[in-house]
Amino acid sequence: MDYIDSTSFFEINPHFKVTRKIVFGETILIYDNILTEKSFNNLDKISDNFPKTLFLPNYYNQNGKTYIDARTTLEFKNNYLMMNFLLNQIFQHFNGLNVSWFEYLVINFSKSIEPKKNMIGNIPHYDQEDFASVLFFDDIEGNGTGFYKTKTGMHLILNKTDEDISFCNKFLDYGYDYYFTQKDFETFYDEMEFIQAKKNRLLIYRGRMLHGAVHNENMFKNNFRKSMITFHSVMRN
Repeated sequence: MDYIDSTSFFEINPHFKVTRKIVFGETILIYDNILTEKSFNNLDKISDNFPKTLFLPNYYNQNGKTYIDARTTLEFKNNYLMMNFLLNQIFQHFNGLNVSWFEYLVINFSKSIEPKKNMIGNIPHYDQEDFASVLFFDDIEGNGTGFYKTKTGMHLILNKTDEDISFCNKFLDYGYDYYFTQKDFETFYDEMEFIQAKKNRLLIYRGRMLHGAVHNENMFKNNFRKSMITFHSVMRN
């Protein structure tokens, strides 16, 4: 595992813009220009220059379906500035919730492998943790994050029953590739709310919402899609 100590690496831009977007009744916070220009450029540069290893083939499930992403993870330790900001923002905007510290900031690099025609992105999924954040590095039109509601009216996965219903009794997560196409969407989902990726744009959202990376089959064939993620659980007494 590769680490970069970043005790004072990230600097929050005091002039960031925050937008509150309501999606299926849930709050999503959108922060534009969240890091100072110098800090973001340094982060972009140092992560781009880090060695990447593609694992080919990389399998999504036991049926041997080809994974859309060949991922390399770069972890930044001791990131107190960014972590304190994230925890503070969740406390302020989500009714005083205290959430867990995420030890690292994780940057994921991904590249499409034999993408399907009419691909939307990856299959909608949910995170195990209550909250998540993602920082974008790309300005490519049509790249971003989608939030979904199923034909059974579900957008939030809170328990095993929800999971079985939302994934159609495992038809989607085991019967399909990691790829998600327009036909898949029309078969299983009613709505998608799309948030465009922009350089230095941060999202904070409930991790249990059905969501997924959005990019078509023509994107990220020769270059990497890059994002930084964190996960946080609500601290309960």
